[in-house]
Amino acid sequence: MRFTANGGGEKYVHYVQRQVGELIRQYHPGIIWFDNFYVKPWVTRHGRHIAGWTYSYAKQVFDDVRKLDPTVIVNNRLDYGLGDYKTPEQHIPPQGLPGAWETCMTINGTWGYKRDDHHWKTPAILITNLIKCASGGGNFLLNVGPTGKGLIPQPEVQRMRAIGKWLKVNGQAIYGSHRTPFAKALPFGYATQKPGMLFLEVTRWPHHQPLLVPIRNKIQRAYVLGFPQVKVKVKNEPRGCLLYLPGKMPDPVATVIALKISGAPHPLP
Repeated sequence: MRFTANGGGEKYVHYVQRQVGELIRQYHPGIIWFDNFYVKPWVTRHGRHIAGWTYSYAKQVFDDVRKLDPTVIVNNRLDYGLGDYKTPEQHIPPQGLPGAWETCMTINGTWGYKRDDHHWKTPAILITNLIKCASGGGNFLLNVGPTGKGLIPQPEVQRMRAIGKWLKVNGQAIYGSHRTPFAKALPFGYATQKPGMLFLEVTRWPHHQPLLVPIRNKIQRAYVLGFPQVKVKVKNEPRGCLLYLPGKMPDPVATVIALKISGAPHPLP
């Protein structure tokens, strides 16, 4: 990323176009994930400011990608409003973002591999982050860092297996789901939806109190994913629907209650 204002910028853009063109023509990627272009102004390792990434440069690259393959999905890091989706980093926007988006996040504190970084996020935090993204209508892009020998460190393997184990039971509430229908945060956790279904990802169990779901819909059936023996009693009230649950949380990280409803969800104000 080293060019100056005296024509080096165009040379670099042409270099990017050749490299990206080769990737598209030879490997036909579904997504191109640009990075760093949005950091302005660029600085060399010697501390000297160099020519910034301009709209003209970004548009040249973006248009070239679209010309080579109009179906390729492009993230927003060419900057200047170009791209198909937003990419917040290391944080999850409350209630998500409008349009398509994904949060990219490290599994510890470092992008890639760092031998002395042992600040691992717990499986519970990672699973909850996945749920937050799905509830906000976004994707969760979790970074892993292989060693120089191409091995995934064991702490990362353990965490990914924990996520996979949770998804094996509760994936119905995540895969192919849509963002929460509720405009406000829910006191008990999160929600996702599919046609005729509302899923409640409960991370804060109500313990001996009914769980209030602020919807007008009539609930045809309520059950807990992965725990068919758990009975859920339903009571409709003007303030919403009350779910009577056992005192103990079946899944200690996030228990998913599936609600079969009539029509699309109609939240109460």
